[in-house]
Amino acid sequence: MTEALKEQIGKLQELQGRIQGLRAVPAHVFQTSRLGGTGKVAEELEVVKGIGEAGVSESVQGALQRARESLDKDGSSLGTEHRQERRKRRGERAATPEGYVNEDRKRTSFVRPATEEGVKMEGLGEWAREFNRTHDKSKLRIRERLLRLTVEDVMTVFLGIGASADGRVRVETIRAFGAREKPQAHGESGYSVFQQLTQQLGKVVEVESGATLQTIVELVESYDVVFVARCVLCGRVVSSEGHVPCVVRRWNGSGWDAEHIGCVIEGPI
Repeated sequence: MTEALKEQIGKLQELQGRIQGLRAVPAHVFQTSRLGGTGKVAEELEVVKGIGEAGVSESVQGALQRARESLDKDGSSLGTEHRQERRKRRGERAATPEGYVNEDRKRTSFVRPATEEGVKMEGLGEWAREFNRTHDKSKLRIRERLLRLTVEDVMTVFLGIGASADGRVRVETIRAFGAREKPQAHGESGYSVFQQLTQQLGKVVEVESGATLQTIVELVESYDVVFVARCVLCGRVVSSEGHVPCVVRRWNGSGWDAEHIGCVIEGPI
């Protein structure tokens, strides 16, 4: 495979990952606008605009043209009949009682219900030290209004924090990076999986605006198995479209359910 072809494939894969992330944008824009977050809405629209510009760029269009020429030359269906059959089977399952979303799905939430009072600003340092003492694979570092949470061999997450009216720590922003990246608190991961994870966690922070610091940190820790967890809806580790692992988490009352963005049936995200 030539370097030029590798580069074109890489561009298409990157674009595909970004497009997959668009599935959650409409619900997020609706939720954010309802809460009055016009700035966040503008950011989401800029993301959509950026993906559109990338799609019509010369490099991507050239890669698509080459793919089309290769497909026409090959003359085969490249397995499309199998995808059509899978869609048909999914449609048949949806028409049966088994396809019905049961009541248990309605009782899930994106964070675990708090079992203790939220940490206050004056007690943040002490809480972080206790957290580090009792957690082997996750470590917290504090730098002014920024927490750096490292999940060993998986990712580094930056949590921008503020204080609520009663002085309790509130997570305001969140960004995820790969474990071997050189992360910047206000930058973006170079990997689509962590870009989508950042979007997902950011939406949870907005939807669950009253969540305590402890519950958000626990949610982040649940991603220690992000690359091996199976989707509770489709049973796959990575999605059939986009090949991204489960970046959605739901608390079911006794543990965490993992889901692909494309498999989520109901809920604000």
